[in-house]
Amino acid sequence: MPATARCLYFTLNMVADDDGFVDSPKAIMRQCMASEDDLKILIAKFFLIPFDSGIVVIRHWRINNYLRSDRYTETKYLNEKSTLEVEKTGAYKCNQPVKVAETPQRVPLTERVPKNDIERVEKEYALNYQQLYERGVVKSEKPIVNWAQSRKLTKDCIEKYGLEKILDAVRRSIDNKFIVSKGYVLTTILSAGMLAQLINATDGRIDNDSDVGEVDF
Repeated sequence: MPATARCLYFTLNMVADDDGFVDSPKAIMRQCMASEDDLKILIAKFFLIPFDSGIVVIRHWRINNYLRSDRYTETKYLNEKSTLEVEKTGAYKCNQPVKVAETPQRVPLTERVPKNDIERVEKEYALNYQQLYERGVVKSEKPIVNWAQSRKLTKDCIEKYGLEKILDAVRRSIDNKFIVSKGYVLTTILSAGMLAQLINATDGRIDNDSDVGEVDF
């Protein structure tokens, strides 16, 4: 389960009333930087029970929380509460049909339209990597990438050289023996010396005597 969905679940537990009801889950979602998908995941995995009113109840509330009778205040959402029963385990069960949201499926970048220029570069790289894997050139099915580092580098390179030159350089990188021998890593492609060589190649100028050493990141 994504970290943002876990964070949303913990936050909902903190703000729930004494029966485990939360009347504004979407507002809480925005406060903890979660998404609509995170809320759907919690519902799909039966951590939350949703109601048509927009209210949700934390299914395992009575298992994880105990309040003394002199400190307990019953929820004001009595209509929703009346549809629930407590299972032997202590979990809530809804007696009325509940619409369960489908768990969102993440579409691979290679199969969708990029959202921005950085993703355009990443998609070009991912398609190349996929080709190399299918040929048996690289062993891992997916590249091991420090995305925070590579995205900053990609952004800087696009600003310096322009998107089209970077895309052309990435396209040509699949035929570069040095890059492929190093595991075909995006940060190696975008390193200063290597990128300059690839861009020169796209401009029709190839420095055959260039000696690009290994780049450490």
